[in-house]
Amino acid sequence: MPTVYVGTLQRAAELVGGEKALARRLKVMPSHLALWLQGVVSPPLEIFLKAADIVSEHDIQQLASKSDHRPSA
Repeated sequence: MPTVYVGTLQRAAELVGGEKALARRLKVMPSHLALWLQGVVSPPLEIFLKAADIVSEHDIQQLASKSDHRPSA
């Protein structure tokens, strides 16, 4: 399985407070999430995309926060 799936799921879990929180947020069984995080099986595309949204939303918020604190020219 491509590591981008595992890496994205791991990062999303970090951002939402752990694997249990991510399973709740994605509305999946924790046992399924565990298999995806271990790279045993690939997650469904819709689950991967939801995890990618969590990560990208966080990154966008971080960028916006940094630009808000930048001094005006």
